[in-house]
Amino acid sequence: MKKITCFSLIAMLLFITVLSGCGKSDAEVAEEAIAFTDTLRILNIKSEVDAQATLKGYYLSDQMPDIIACEAPGFGNWEGLLVDLSDQDWASRTDAAYVDSTYGTLGFPYTTEAIGFAYNADILAECGIDSASITGPDSMKAAIEAIDSKKDQLGLKAVVGYCAEPENLGWSSGNHIFGAYLDSGLARTDTTCIDLLNQCGALDADRFSHYADMIGLFIQYSDPDLVLKGSYDDQVLGFASGKYAFITQGSWIGATLTGADADAYAKAGNFAVGTGWICLKTLDKRELPSPSRNSLQEKLTQQDS
Repeated sequence: MKKITCFSLIAMLLFITVLSGCGKSDAEVAEEAIAFTDTLRILNIKSEVDAQATLKGYYLSDQMPDIIACEAPGFGNWEGLLVDLSDQDWASRTDAAYVDSTYGTLGFPYTTEAIGFAYNADILAECGIDSASITGPDSMKAAIEAIDSKKDQLGLKAVVGYCAEPENLGWSSGNHIFGAYLDSGLARTDTTCIDLLNQCGALDADRFSHYADMIGLFIQYSDPDLVLKGSYDDQVLGFASGKYAFITQGSWIGATLTGADADAYAKAGNFAVGTGWICLKTLDKRELPSPSRNSLQEKLTQQDS
């Protein structure tokens, strides 16, 4: 039997999803999944490594995996090399697939993630800050300044864990956080900003000015040892250890806080964690789900960013 080489765990996720949807019992799914892994060679890459550069190396050495996990910005690297999946049954049942105007449906959506600001709810509470009151740039700045004034008392190294290091965390600050400029607060169908950027390389001056102010605020109150030379592991460990009140990441850090960084997180008191929006303009006050202590990863996944 041919060994199928997979980049990341996407094939296993898809396989288990298909079996579960066929009405099979958990035991049957587990048994068939184990049998399926015998046909796989899975290549995992650490979070701080440039996955696209690694894939290019595999391609140039004629070792390209059969199936790859790919974020939207990465599809352009494989022009004309990926299979059009538009004839597959699932393609007509989702609006979240990656569709290229020339090459068709290229990406199966296997996960949904929240991206934005995660916060240490215990620290906010100690400073008398209600997370639901942070509805725009002014209230965000006020909250950060209030925490900074008590930084030493709280044992914080910095208020914000933000990293702009291009090699290891460009995917976070460059792709994810830049998404706040592209569509934060806009309707899902509003593609004005990204169309402007794609078609003529232009920016909405007023909106981008607000975005620059926000990034400037993050940098001003971030860990100076992290901003230009940190890694994902450094960033999340600092937050898990209770050294930062805020972190610019996404829902996936729940797995790190309760996994690789579980000891540091426990030592810091297993503090409650919440997530929120990155605000470029003032929003109507809305009630956020209460931060969770016992089901951290579930809460991080459920809340909007």
